[in-house]
Order: sequence, then C-alpha cells, then structure tokens
Amino acid sequence: MSELLTFSLLCLCCFAAIQKWWHGVWLCIAVGFLQDPIRKLIPGEPVYMVTLSAVVFAALVVGLLLRHYRFDFTRIPGWQGGVAQALIALLLLVCVQLVLAYLNSHSLFIVALGVLTYFTPIVAILAGFYFACRVGESGIVRFMTYYCIICVLFTSGIYLEYLSIDWAVLGEVGAGLVIYDVGTVLKAHSGFFRSSEIAAWHIVLGSCFLMVLATRTRLTTVRVLCVFGIVFLIAAGLLTGRRKLIVSAIIFLTTYWFLITIYYRRSLRVAVVVVLLGMSALWITAKQYYVPDQEQGRYDLYVERASGVFADITERGRVLGIGAVVSAVKRYGLLGLGAGAASQGARLNSNTNFVPIFEAEGGLGRIVVELGLIGLLVSAWLIFVFVIYVWRVIQYVSEKGGRFGYICFGLVGILSANLAHFTVASQVFSDPTILILLGLFAGMIAASPVLVNRFGMIFETVD
Repeated sequence: MSELLTFSLLCLCCFAAIQKWWHGVWLCIAVGFLQDPIRKLIPGEPVYMVTLSAVVFAALVVGLLLRHYRFDFTRIPGWQGGVAQALIALLLLVCVQLVLAYLNSHSLFIVALGVLTYFTPIVAILAGFYFACRVGESGIVRFMTYYCIICVLFTSGIYLEYLSIDWAVLGEVGAGLVIYDVGTVLKAHSGFFRSSEIAAWHIVLGSCFLMVLATRTRLTTVRVLCVFGIVFLIAAGLLTGRRKLIVSAIIFLTTYWFLITIYYRRSLRVAVVVVLLGMSALWITAKQYYVPDQEQGRYDLYVERASGVFADITERGRVLGIGAVVSAVKRYGLLGLGAGAASQGARLNSNTNFVPIFEAEGGLGRIVVELGLIGLLVSAWLIFVFVIYVWRVIQYVSEKGGRFGYICFGLVGILSANLAHFTVASQVFSDPTILILLGLFAGMIAASPVLVNRFGMIFETVD
C-alpha cells in the first residue's frame, strides 16, 4: 500500500472524527490495529506509522473543541477532591521537564515524544469521560465487542506466522526478536502486529474484555463464544514469548473476581470465571495433540517458557523497582533528563548516548529518568488519590449500577493489571494507541456515577 493512499485514508478518518467526534473513538481503534500491517507494506517500514492513531485522536479532540466541550478536570464529578489537582500538578511538571529535555538533548524530536507520551493519555481521560456519557452503557458494551472482534482477527496472524505462512504483513518490524530460553532458541511471533510485545498487550486486553462480556451476559451462546475467544487469544499469546501477559491476566482476574465476590456475591458469575480458566488450562495442557510443531519452535516449549514467569517475578521486581530508582538518581540526578528521554522512540534520536537503557525498563526508573525524583512523588500522589476515588466509585456503582458494575469492575481490573505491567516493563507504554486506550478506560470509570444515575450529560454541548 502506497504512502499516498495511506495518507488519503487517514485524512478521511480525521474528517469523520472532526464531524462526529464519538466516531473518532472507533476509528482510533481501527487505525491503531491497521497501522502495523500497513507499515510492513511500505518500503523502509517508516516509524511515523505508529503515530497514525494519535493523528486521528487529535482530530477527535478538535471535534470536541469545536462543539465547546471543556477540557477541565474539575468538571468530572468527584475529582475536585484531589484527582484534578494531582493531574494539574503532573501536567505542570511535565511542561518543565519538556524544557529540560530540550536543554539536555537539543532535539525537538525528544520533546515531541514527551508531549505524546504524557499529554495523550491525560487528554484521553476527558475524551473517554465524554464518550461514555454520550454512548451510555450499551455503547461501552459495543465498544468492548468491537475491540474483541478486531483483536481476534488480528491475533489469527500469530497462528499463520507460526504455521510458516509467508505473507509480507506477518512478522515483526525490523530484524525481529529471538528468545534464548528453555535450552533452545524460540521465535517471538507477532502476526499482523509490529512486535510481539504489542501483540501480547492487545491479547491480554481482548481476553479481559471477553471475560467481562461473559460474566455480564445472561445468554449462554455469548458465554460459549467468549470462552472460545479467550482460549484462542491466550493460546496465541504464548507464541509471542511475552510471559508478562500471563501475570497481567492473573492480576486482572484476581481484581475482577474480588470485586464481583465482595460487591455482588453472585456465585454463578464467579463459577463462569472458573469454568473459563479451567477450559483454557485444559486446552493448553492438551496442546501437543493437535497443535503441530514447526521448525521455528515446538508449542510445548512456549508453554514451558511461560510457566517459568512466576520464578522471576520477585527478582525482576527488585531489580526494576527500587534498584532502578536508585540507579537512575545516581546516573541522571534528582531532576532526570526530561520528558520523552526514556521513551522507546528516543532511540531514533541522533544522540544515541542520550537514551538510557536499564533504568527505563521498569516504570519507576523511567519516571525518575524523565521527570526526576519529584516526578515519582507526584505520580505516587496521583495514584493514591485516584485509587481512593475509584474505590468510592466502585461502592457507588455496586449499589446502583446493576449489570453496569461488571463493566466498571472490569475497567478497574484492566488498569490495575497495566499498572503492575508498567512497574516492571514500561516500554510498551510508549505506544500511542495503548496510551489512548488506557486514558479512555480511566475516563469511562470516571463517567460511571453519571451513567448509573441516568442523568445523561451533566454539561452543556451543541451536539
């Protein structure tokens, strides 16, 4: 596909997002998926392709502004008590650190990465809030279903790659990742995605959404389809070689299960979750009977590698937690290098010595490298007040929300899993599509009290 055709389609998506901003949310998801295989078809596999979803999101924001939506965090119910102030403090700190990034690197590219990394998810919070208020509970369910369908379709590419199908749109961008583990060499499959890390992240999110849809519905047919979808995704996820997906899925399930048990006390819903897990485990156990081995790796070796993740959790947390923070302060000082310095795209900067490697692997170290020690303190403050706010939302929704509580609990579980993921592996969170999605989820949680009260829009618009 030529760059001209890609640019033309992008312009159409942006035009649609400006005209009807809520359609821009759906388009962001579609473009976020499609930009990876399209990139593989363009000579040179240009890096700017990863920002196409951010361009559509920017058009969405323009559409909101043209309709006089206010980007004011204090307008979100309950945020006046601390969340809005913490976010504003973080934004001010990021602005200062953007200046520091330019002084250290003399690169506008690094500054642009900082703006993209920090401003995108924060703006997406308000976009997600407005989107949820406009489309309501049914719209959020459609959003989850839409995402799951696209995710399953794109995940099929991992199986095709594993079966040695030779298509230009399959495989990782660049040289690809080779894994040296379990006494052999394994290929990290990515299918239609640009990397195995990105593929694993989307697979986990798709599995989480399917879990929410399965426990929320009363239709047996839908539950059966969700079961097969989860098995399909998780089995493909093991072929990515990214073991963190197992941990993320377990953290989500634990959080989601806990909230359902505490607030809804519905054993049938919990039983569905157990059945889903049991069927997934049964499939993986019996995989050698109907999953053919390939030259690039036996499937059971991928399962063996994934099963060893728990033995490394403690050590990885220690090294990439406090250890990375201490090392970052020693190497880069209390102020750090500036926003964007530790982003994955910073490697493209001409000054290669400017890019930290070890400290940026974990989320705590990356924050210290980019925002300094004060950035870590402000981030801790934001997380603290947001957790208190979310806990109040959960209590409120559980009393008045009915089945909407399953959606709210699921979104909370997803954010919890991603927070843990970010702590030990932060580089995937440089991806604009992922940042947009996480911001949207936080905004949907913030809109939950509005939706369960059925007050509709609590602000004036000209839509």
